[in-house]
Amino acid sequence: MTIQAPYRFVPLSSLVVLPEWAEQVSLDKPFKDGICGELDITITTHGKVCVGGEQTASTEHQAGKVHFYKTPNGIPAIPGSSLKGMLRNVLEIATFSRFKQVEDQKLGVRDISESDNFYANAIVGNKVESGWLKFENNQWVIYPCSFARVHQKDIVSYFNLSYQDWTQLRTVKQRYSNKKLGICPIVHYKDSGKLKHSKMLAILDHDQVLSGHLVMTGQPSEYKKNTKTGKITGFYDPANLNSNNGAKKYEFIFHTPKQQSIDIPHQVMSGFRQIHDDTKEWKFWLAQLAGLENGIPVFYHTENSQISSLGLAMMYKLAYKNSIYDAINHTCDEHVRSQNKVDFADLIFGFLGENNQQGLRGRVNIGLAEIVTEPTLSFTQATVLSGPKPTYYPHYIKQDNTRSFNQLMSSRVKLSGWKRYPLKPVYFNRLSELVERNRKVQVQLETVDENNQFHTKIRLHNLRPVELGALLWSLDFGNNHALRHNIGMGKPYGLGQISLEVKNAKLRFNCPRDVSTNELVLEACRLEFENYMDQIVNKIQKGQTWKNTGEIQALLEYANPNNNLALDYLETPKAFADLRKKDNLEEFINEFHAYKSLEKTKEMEASFTYESQLERHLEIAQ
Repeated sequence: MTIQAPYRFVPLSSLVVLPEWAEQVSLDKPFKDGICGELDITITTHGKVCVGGEQTASTEHQAGKVHFYKTPNGIPAIPGSSLKGMLRNVLEIATFSRFKQVEDQKLGVRDISESDNFYANAIVGNKVESGWLKFENNQWVIYPCSFARVHQKDIVSYFNLSYQDWTQLRTVKQRYSNKKLGICPIVHYKDSGKLKHSKMLAILDHDQVLSGHLVMTGQPSEYKKNTKTGKITGFYDPANLNSNNGAKKYEFIFHTPKQQSIDIPHQVMSGFRQIHDDTKEWKFWLAQLAGLENGIPVFYHTENSQISSLGLAMMYKLAYKNSIYDAINHTCDEHVRSQNKVDFADLIFGFLGENNQQGLRGRVNIGLAEIVTEPTLSFTQATVLSGPKPTYYPHYIKQDNTRSFNQLMSSRVKLSGWKRYPLKPVYFNRLSELVERNRKVQVQLETVDENNQFHTKIRLHNLRPVELGALLWSLDFGNNHALRHNIGMGKPYGLGQISLEVKNAKLRFNCPRDVSTNELVLEACRLEFENYMDQIVNKIQKGQTWKNTGEIQALLEYANPNNNLALDYLETPKAFADLRKKDNLEEFINEFHAYKSLEKTKEMEASFTYESQLERHLEIAQ
């Protein structure tokens, strides 16, 4: 099976360029070599483009619709904010700016496939313990307890539930809100004399003395009716108690908690909360916590006599040891550490101040781009827009050896880098039969066709030549008109390809100088920027040029329309899981991690002094 995905990654550089003139930047104090003015920009579409505006929600019978963004008088347009975000991303990569516009979080994993031994070793291979979670004295603690197992058929019988009712109790809230069940009800049972995974297998019986609290974590599957025989089968079939179709059949009986509690380390509880805070299950338990005598039933593991992880099911989602920021720091800590320093993207587009740091207003303003050709609008076929899945570590984590997959449990783990969608022809995968039936997950995108043109203005204020050069390079990838940006929705399916061209420029130097044409100034500023980046790169690796670094090579490749890469989604989640085997590791490296990042050496000096070479570059441009 070919390893494929509609996205690739520009490697994350271990070098972060922090211009030394950043502290001098101001909207009120002009640079001696500063430039002001405006650029007239023409945007041309190459294929279908959808910049989302008004949306119509989907229903059970009809796909949702995303209409192209329009001005109040109905003219298709591209908001300046969309163009700014697109250009800023390119400029961040091109200038080795910080990889910081990501949320610091700990991701979770729950996978017992053969290749994922790190999860099996942490959860399956270690003794699981149970207890009651409570919040006491501003501290999360667990009161340990023992537990037994119980078959779901006994629960159905014990509480006099119908089989159909049982299969409808899909969530924690539905199970514990059921009037016959209640929250962790006390049940009586007897010992069956059998073990289930080294735990007593209990048989529920109202007349027995032994008792405990019923804890349910299994999710009953929907029952199925055989159209030929009329027989009902599924999660628990009263006519065939041994059938399970690979599904979970056993629940738990938690016993009385011990008197002595165990403190949960802050980092462990933080990882648990980051995984569970947005789940309906955790929200339900939090709402009930004040009224629970024993607390919230949880499972946990210990390491060196301390709680190392916990969850709401026996095979719970495990928090990775490293957070997203940890992985970024392993590449270069300046990406997230240097909050009081400013990179190229911050200088040009501005940033909000945080942690007592004063923000900076952008010195580049991008206006609304209205269409200037006669638009032809049409809707795409119904499709499904998939969100990114950063837990798929063969893609999102840097893979650099053929022994085993790196993931966020690994020491010194690194992120793959900047996610980009390489350009490709418009192509929509055939929808699976299940998706075709479910209109609620489908959407149609309203697009403008190829060869439509939009017009906008970019206004500049007090930019230094190297900064203007960086902006110009980001507009057209260094005056390379064969390359394209992509914008808006549907990028995984080939939508959104556009090119930008400077049609006219009105520039004014803060200190007037005699220049024959503005075009010469623009070209000189491009050269100024490329020369600046070449000097920085050469300082790290002698003889290396900026354009030949892995970061820039990858950026340019993915901006070049390409029909050769495997740029489609795999058809099923199982296909992704099947690929995650050690035998495929080398192919993952070649397909997603072939470009090498620029490695910052210890000998490199901390700063680089910029001296404008504009006069020389004006001569070269002329």
